[in-house]
Amino acid sequence: MGAAFVLLSLGTGLNLGLLFWMTRQYGFRRTGTWLAVLIAVVLGLAYAVDRPLHPTEIDAADHTHAFDIYCRPFHAGAAGMAASVRKKLVDDSPVHEQYALAALTVFVLAGAILAAVDPRRRLEAWLETPGEQAISRYDRVVPAPVVGGVALIGLVAASVVGCYTWYPPPAEVLDEMQIARAEALSAAISGDVNHAMYWLPVLNDWTRRLQVGVYLRQGNLSRYHRHKSSVFRFRLELLEHELEDGTREEVTAATAAAANAYRRLQFAYTEEL
Repeated sequence: MGAAFVLLSLGTGLNLGLLFWMTRQYGFRRTGTWLAVLIAVVLGLAYAVDRPLHPTEIDAADHTHAFDIYCRPFHAGAAGMAASVRKKLVDDSPVHEQYALAALTVFVLAGAILAAVDPRRRLEAWLETPGEQAISRYDRVVPAPVVGGVALIGLVAASVVGCYTWYPPPAEVLDEMQIARAEALSAAISGDVNHAMYWLPVLNDWTRRLQVGVYLRQGNLSRYHRHKSSVFRFRLELLEHELEDGTREEVTAATAAAANAYRRLQFAYTEEL
């Protein structure tokens, strides 16, 4: 629990952009003092909450895989880390995010070049200079309440449409799950660990979208259907652990259990919904 607190505070709440901005605004000395106080407070709270929140009624596991990607992304003696990072980035990032990252890189480089060749920002001032043009009769001043009301209505409408688009009907979700299930389980059986590890989180995500999609359209989701989804996700998690550390026989057994759980989930959402 203490490690999770540290990672969430320093990993999520703190970033390089914030440190860079604080350094420019307040200088290295004040930023360093603030950062030292922040680290001391976070570590102190982490050690303070670890013991009260540690379970005493059961024997807790001596490890967790929840933060492996942050604490230990590479194993000892691993080679080709740069290639692994690139492969992980390509596998886990959708195409639009990769293009966005490339565009952001271009903008950062362009900004650095402009800051070096145009320190007085003459180009920016020239771009911001308004030109002379005739006022069109369609150029009307719209009152702020009208603009705010239209924006609010549009935001609500876009949110509703986005919800129903991101969480499609159960039949469509099950079709997508069928593809992901075939990819993940067949890769697990054939021993292609990397392919299976890519598709297992995708399959897990589809189960949650299945539940939300049913709730949006019917207004409720029975405990029975939630249980079937939870069991299937539990089987996927066990299969993931067996792929990492298990033997061939254990992987085969976990794959069969996940396939059976999927069939029961599919039957529940198609025949008993």
